[in-house]
Amino acid sequence: MILANHGLVIIKDLIYISKILAFVVGVSNIIWGSITVTIGIGSIGIAFGVIDLWLSYECHRALALLRLERIRELGDKLIVALILGFLFTWLSVGIILLLAYLKYRKLITRIR
Repeated sequence: MILANHGLVIIKDLIYISKILAFVVGVSNIIWGSITVTIGIGSIGIAFGVIDLWLSYECHRALALLRLERIRELGDKLIVALILGFLFTWLSVGIILLLAYLKYRKLITRIR
């Protein structure tokens, strides 16, 4: 099985960590937005929370691609998640996804 490759295991772990962090950030943003909606700024928190939950779902789909060994399609999924991670979550999610993408690029270069 291709997942035995050390590089893919690291990529899988980084995406899984990003998925969990994006979910936690999304839920906390929705809670914060719900609390502060009465003063008018809560809608921003709710919107960011929904985007963060969608990012968590994108990470879940990236993990599914990895399980199905569709490595070439994984890069596109990681780029989308990486951009969303930097724009709408805490920087930690974006940085972890950047590390996963860099590992992915290194692995693809080795495969070619």
